[in-house]
Amino acid sequence: MPNLTAEKHLIVGHVDHLPSVGLLEESFAAEHGIPSVLVHQVRLILVELLQNMLEHGFDADMTIKINIRLKLYEHGRFSIKISHRGLAFNPFECHRLGPERFENDQPINTLGLHLARKYMDQCTYWRALDHNIVFMSKERV
Repeated sequence: MPNLTAEKHLIVGHVDHLPSVGLLEESFAAEHGIPSVLVHQVRLILVELLQNMLEHGFDADMTIKINIRLKLYEHGRFSIKISHRGLAFNPFECHRLGPERFENDQPINTLGLHLARKYMDQCTYWRALDHNIVFMSKERV
């Protein structure tokens, strides 16, 4: 794996924090010469996925804390890791997992899912130690 050259971290605790995600991306991109086209694509993906996670990944009584890490590696590899301790929820399958899922649940179709698959080279989800983890990467920025 290439060496890490830069990293940024942000915590989202409420839907009102979503605009700060865009500021994070813009400052990170400006510092490291990431093309504005990719910044725009990543902003669309993050805002859509985060809104979906906030809506479907947490019950009303749960504390919301979503961690976002942006990483840039040598040779232009870029990655995004999103993690939270909400309900088991895979945004790439578009429905809740586990006991919260009911047979008659309708799939949750999202623009974020479509954009992530279109613009990123890798999109994966896993659940480990009560954490939902979403990882996306682009091989060349």
